[in-house]
Amino acid sequence: MTSAVSAWRWRHVLRSLDRQWHRRLEADLAGATPRDRTDLTALLDRYDDDDTAVLREILWSQQDAAQRRRRPAAGFAAPLS
Repeated sequence: MTSAVSAWRWRHVLRSLDRQWHRRLEADLAGATPRDRTDLTALLDRYDDDDTAVLREILWSQQDAAQRRRRPAAGFAAPLS
C-alpha cells in the first residue's frame, strides 16, 4: 500500500514540475520577436520532430493566438451601407 501511495505522490510531483517547466518555457518564448521565432523554427528543422514537439507546439499556439488577435471578428470590419 505504501508503495502505491509513494508512486502516486511521485507522479503528482513530476506532473507539477512538468507543468511549471512548460509555463516557464511558454513565458520565455512569448518574449521572442517574429524574427527570433523564425530563427528558432529554422534551427528546430534540423532536429527530429519527436525531439522538438513541445517547442513546436508552443510556437504554433503562440503564432495562432497572435493571428487571431489581428483578425477582426466576422462582420465587424464590413462597412455599413
